[in-house]
This record gives sequence, C-alpha cells and structure tokens, in this order.
Amino acid sequence: MNSGAGIGQGLLLSAFLYFTIRVCRDVGLVVVGGLNAKRLIYKVYLLEVAVGLPLMYLFAPAYSGQGLFAALSLACVFGIVLLLQHAKKVGVFYAQESSDENRSV
Repeated sequence: MNSGAGIGQGLLLSAFLYFTIRVCRDVGLVVVGGLNAKRLIYKVYLLEVAVGLPLMYLFAPAYSGQGLFAALSLACVFGIVLLLQHAKKVGVFYAQESSDENRSV
C-alpha cells in the first residue's frame, strides 16, 4: 500500500457487488435454516462450489481480483436462483407442518 500499489476502483466495485449479492443469498439461507430445510442449504452450497471453482479457474488468471469477485458473484446468483425455485415448496411444507402441530395441541 505504501509503495503506490493500492486497491483500484474496479476491485472495490466488484467487491461491493459481490457482498451485496451475498447478503441477499445469506438472508435466504437464514430463512431456509429457520424453516428447518437443511438439505436445501447443502444443495445451495454444493451448487455454489460446483459453479464457483471452475469460474474462478477461468476468471482469475485474466482478471485477477475482479475475476474472483465476478466468479463468486455468479456462484451466489446461482444459489439465489436455486433458493427461489424451492421457496414455494419449502414454504408449503412448513405451513403444513405448522398446521399439523396446531391441530395436535
């Protein structure tokens, strides 16, 4: 940092975009975890690893730090899409489970 090498605006912007996307994904995972759908959480993480590692391999050599953030951002977007695809199923299952508990009380 002292030798004139700093963090560029492109790297800061890509980091900001990645963490913004990741916050949305993490909120979804917390909600799914609260609904006790642990399998879906594992599926999301597995998908992100399966997508993120090859993308990092492709993007990092060409774009360095910005490529890493771009690869991780795309992996998080795939995770969000998977969460959204399963949102209705998880919600319906939780609603049925809750109504069953209320009937037994």
